[in-house]
Amino acid sequence: MLSKEWTFTGKKLNENLIKMKTDFTLKNKAIVVTGAAGVLGGAFAQGIHEAGGIVCILGRNKIVATQRAKSIVDAGGTAIALIADVTIESDLIRARDLVLSKFGKIDGLVNAAGGNMPDAVIQPEQDIFKMNMGALQEVMYLNLFGTVLPTQLFGEAIKNSAKTGSIVNISSVSTVQALTNLLSMSVQILKLLIP
Repeated sequence: MLSKEWTFTGKKLNENLIKMKTDFTLKNKAIVVTGAAGVLGGAFAQGIHEAGGIVCILGRNKIVATQRAKSIVDAGGTAIALIADVTIESDLIRARDLVLSKFGKIDGLVNAAGGNMPDAVIQPEQDIFKMNMGALQEVMYLNLFGTVLPTQLFGEAIKNSAKTGSIVNISSVSTVQALTNLLSMSVQILKLLIP
């Protein structure tokens, strides 16, 4: 529970949050969330459900995606699990076509898929001159093309089916401020630049 002492632009923060929660709606908007089997994407999926949206849970983990979709449906919402890898175009085409056949449109996309791997991180005993380039390339491919491909495929569907919509790209804080030893995450500023 928020303290009544918190303020935001001169008003009580909890009053603003209550107003935002009652004013904001995604009712009947079909929104695809990549990485929705993960922690951050899962939180976005839950928020979309709470705002009345149709949640299209896209992820590689079939068990988690299916459980999350079922949980939303059991709570009275509308959701579908889409099993796909964001770096594989044929997976995304299949997922897009399933959403269009079931809901007739796509209104939005949240690109929340991404990640890192230990071999792409420069360890304390290492320096940049001994970095594992293969691991770095894998992480960059996931984080860059795992945003560009869904944006192309789902963005075109938004344009053609819903006529208006939004694409939200979630990115690491290290794209704004370089983090020591995380070169792969720090060079991916493109996620912030894609409209």
